[in-house]
Amino acid sequence: MYFSWVGGMLQGDLGQSYAYRAPVAPFVGDALLKSLKLVGVIFLIVVPLGVGAGVIAALNAGKPLDRILSVASLSLTVIPEFVSAIALILVFAVILRWLPLSASWPTGAGPLTQLKHLILPALPLVIVLFGYIARMARAGTVEALSSDYTRTAILKGLPWRTVLTRHVLRNALVPTITVIAAQTGYALGGLVVVETLFRYQGIGNLVLSAAKAKDFAMLQAGILTIGAFFIVATLIADCITVMLNPRLRAEARPMSATAETTAAEAEPAPAPKKERTTVGVLLRSPAFLVGAVIVLFWAFCAAFAPYFVPYNPLADDLLNTLAPPSAEHWFGTDQIGRDVFSRVLVGARDILTIAPLATLLGTTLGTAVGLVMGYFGGWVDAIIGRLIEVLLSLPLIIVALMVLVALGPSTPTVIVVVGLVFTPLVARTVRAAVLSERHLDYVPAAAVRGEGALHIMFVEILPNIWPPIIVEATVRLGYAIFTIASLSFLGFGVQPPSPDWGLAIAENYGVLVGGFWWTVVPATVATASLVVGVNLVAEGLQRAVAE
Repeated sequence: MYFSWVGGMLQGDLGQSYAYRAPVAPFVGDALLKSLKLVGVIFLIVVPLGVGAGVIAALNAGKPLDRILSVASLSLTVIPEFVSAIALILVFAVILRWLPLSASWPTGAGPLTQLKHLILPALPLVIVLFGYIARMARAGTVEALSSDYTRTAILKGLPWRTVLTRHVLRNALVPTITVIAAQTGYALGGLVVVETLFRYQGIGNLVLSAAKAKDFAMLQAGILTIGAFFIVATLIADCITVMLNPRLRAEARPMSATAETTAAEAEPAPAPKKERTTVGVLLRSPAFLVGAVIVLFWAFCAAFAPYFVPYNPLADDLLNTLAPPSAEHWFGTDQIGRDVFSRVLVGARDILTIAPLATLLGTTLGTAVGLVMGYFGGWVDAIIGRLIEVLLSLPLIIVALMVLVALGPSTPTVIVVVGLVFTPLVARTVRAAVLSERHLDYVPAAAVRGEGALHIMFVEILPNIWPPIIVEATVRLGYAIFTIASLSFLGFGVQPPSPDWGLAIAENYGVLVGGFWWTVVPATVATASLVVGVNLVAEGLQRAVAE
């Protein structure tokens, strides 16, 4: 059966849709073309913005402008697309009426009309992708500015504009192009949320509709198409990278070995001093303190809000639906008369229960896998590494969606799925940390004493790599909140009648165009604030550990 399907696929036959009783290929082809238009608009906007912001930040490295751009870009990467989309719809479609809400244009519309209809759906993904591209462009520009060829060009007396355009930007774009290609796959995954929100009939909407209808032929064809597109984008990026820097292949191995040797030879700071220094850096970091206050506020609400909110968050009142904010209902009521203020405060409980548990599971499994990869190396590292690359070849939201379709959405299932999805990402970080430790004297000394591999990995190496693991876990917590909120919005996360924020936005965003903004804005702000708060804490920890 499987080989028959593969043979048909190679001939362009993707099977029959269970829902439409028709060949899958025409549906997938039409949806892909529409999504490619949207992706084109996204990158047309985000690439110049991201590269420009990254270069400006690099040219002002260490200055307030650099700090502002760095914090902003990092925070924007973890705000769910549907959260930023709600804000954009409210501002540009409802209040200002500058852009059309619908992503569908009239039949026979020209390119400019189509572009106008695609700008608003494109902006949520522009916001997310901007941070990745800007940060990589900044890193590449900083490295190019400090290189020997840049110094030589300056000493020759070349004009600064010539140095910047011919020497700095050309070499800074090499790693940036790789990131742009990688984000193509993420953009296709993000289309599931964006196309659903704007009712755009692209590949993302097709995958979600097939998942809800359990149309497995359509679902597997859509996911296969997204994976194939991501692979093609990566290959094109590799070709462009080699064209820009032909020495890249020759230099890649020595650079990698040098980096590993340097890290391995570095002596770690004494633990007590490092701890005091880390705490001191954290307490002097305004970003960390602001993030910690936000996270603690929502943690307090998750624990105690059910005991002090004015109304039962699950109780409806059909005689008081869509009531605006007032002294009686501070945040108004939703479509069935439930108090929005009570639901927002209590809604923190679901996300702050599921996300930490999923993060704990992913961090635990990823740490174990990373220890095995880094310690044993060789064919063990190669095989597991290839498996991780396969898992990461699809957007994480797509992978989670596939598993939840098969198993059915429930709180335990979401925890397990999100934890497993994050395991490869944590494993890569832990592996890199282990590679910098395994050549230090205490590791072979333990082997000489006759200690087994498990003892060396978990008793000798693990205590010395806790700092990067803690930072990675904090980063993953932000992305877990992002992923779980997105899954709830799509209908595969927390289920009704829970006051979960993503679910609340999904239930009420349809009335936003009618001016009933209070039904979705509070949950939107709550989601964004928690994600940004966790992200600020993660950035503070990362900087403290680095210092």
